[in-house]
Amino acid sequence: MSDVAGPALRAVVDELSQEFGAYLCAGADREAMVWSSDTEITVRLSARGDDEIWVIAGSGLLVRFVAASDGDMGDVAEVVRRIVAGEAVEMFGDRRRADDGFAVATGYALGPDRAFAGGLDGDQARWTARIGGPFAAP
Repeated sequence: MSDVAGPALRAVVDELSQEFGAYLCAGADREAMVWSSDTEITVRLSARGDDEIWVIAGSGLLVRFVAASDGDMGDVAEVVRRIVAGEAVEMFGDRRRADDGFAVATGYALGPDRAFAGGLDGDQARWTARIGGPFAAP
């Protein structure tokens, strides 16, 4: 497949820069940062290979976008908007496990409608945490 991730990443950054702080990283144009001055939430974007974009935030939130056969990457910008708005919830651990060891990120949900979600849900996880930025109200 030809490189769709690099140009798609640039298009997402251009779109989001109209609403948030957003830039391609100097010296690494397949990496980008997006942040909200209101929520102080930062999201990292990474074009992986020729056909993937990774959206990374919080403690372990990773949303992967893989290009369809027609090159469409999906709505990466909408996922980033929901995260920087404070609508992302991360799930950690698995309630079914009895050990008290470290809990790793095991799922996520974006927005009350769970339009974007993956992994374990809130009922299956040991605990959940909202990505709220350093100044979020409890």
